[in-house]
Amino acid sequence: MPISSTLTEVKACAGYLAEVNTKGETSMATFIMLTRLSHEGLKSPGTLADLSHEVMEQIRKNCPAVSWKASYVVLGPADYLDIFTAPDIESATKVATIVRTFGHATTEIWAATEWEKFTSLLRSLPPGLVAA
Repeated sequence: MPISSTLTEVKACAGYLAEVNTKGETSMATFIMLTRLSHEGLKSPGTLADLSHEVMEQIRKNCPAVSWKASYVVLGPADYLDIFTAPDIESATKVATIVRTFGHATTEIWAATEWEKFTSLLRSLPPGLVAA
C-alpha cells in the first residue's frame, strides 16, 4: 500500500477525532502507536486474541482516562497501528509500557495533531514565518 493512501486514512481518522472534540469533550492529545509483537506473542492465532483481550483489560484498568479510537492490523515493519487519546504524555507512555510488558512487544508512539488544529496553528503564526 502506498504511504499516501495510509496517510489519507490516518488523516480521515484524525478528522473524526477533531469532530468528536468539537462536541464539548475535554480536549485530549491524540497518539498513534505502532506495535510489533515478538515471536513469543505470535504462538498461534488463538493466543493473539487472548493476548489482545488481556492487554486491553490492563489498559482499561490502569489508564481509565485513555480513549481508544481505532486499531488496524498493518502490513509492514509493524503488526498493529492504534489510535487513542490521552490527557498527557505520561498516560500514553503507560499504555505503551503495558503493551510492551503484557504483549511481549516493541512500540513506537507518535503524538499527532488533528488536521484542523494544525491549519489553525498555521494561521496563528506571524505572516513572515510561513511561506505563501
